[in-house]
Amino acid sequence: MRFYGTPPVNGCFSEYVAADGDFVYRLPEALSFEEGALLEPLSVGLHAARRGGVKPGHAVAVLGAGPIGLITIQAVKAFGASLIISTDKFDYLLEKAKSLGADVTINVDEEDVPRRVLEETDGEGVDVVIEASGSPTALRQAVEIVRRGGVIVQVGIFPKPEVPLRVTDFVDKEIELRGSFRYVNTYPTAIKLVKAGSIRLKELVTHIVELRDIVKGFEMVSKKADGVIKVIVRP
Repeated sequence: MRFYGTPPVNGCFSEYVAADGDFVYRLPEALSFEEGALLEPLSVGLHAARRGGVKPGHAVAVLGAGPIGLITIQAVKAFGASLIISTDKFDYLLEKAKSLGADVTINVDEEDVPRRVLEETDGEGVDVVIEASGSPTALRQAVEIVRRGGVIVQVGIFPKPEVPLRVTDFVDKEIELRGSFRYVNTYPTAIKLVKAGSIRLKELVTHIVELRDIVKGFEMVSKKADGVIKVIVRP
């Protein structure tokens, strides 16, 4: 299997791309090209929800409210989560998280995340934590806020490959830590959910740039300029 954008296979920032037929799905007429482009990150969120075993009635914390976090919030909501907690450091992202289904939002620079989550869950913690920020601090918080016997799903990529954790916490609380690498067999489900209106993707697209302006698009994302959430590149 070849992953586009993973060396030595080039990505898709070009005018034309040849893709293997097994990896191509027909986009329904009801879906825009922008929504079609976001089916890929939606697949990441759906796979994370599956890896976490999210079920109806579960309390779920999604750490990080970037594009993946915001999409994952919608994914776990579609899976039936009854309480969704979102954390981030940017208020405009937390506001978007709220509008897309988060019941509780926490600014990590202003509140004690573990204390607030335990307050919201009557001291029990959440059933599933999906770490989507790539922050070592967030992973350590995940250990504190997940309930006994709960599951942590690691989606975010850390700046360094090693993160210090207290192994005794995993033993004492019988926590499971599960990795989530991209996705598998998610596109048919993703297309159905978006077509049915169960997941809203258009609201994440804040900017569209032409291929010739791709560097500008990357700079906007890195600087979080002008309330940017998701930048789409139009070939």
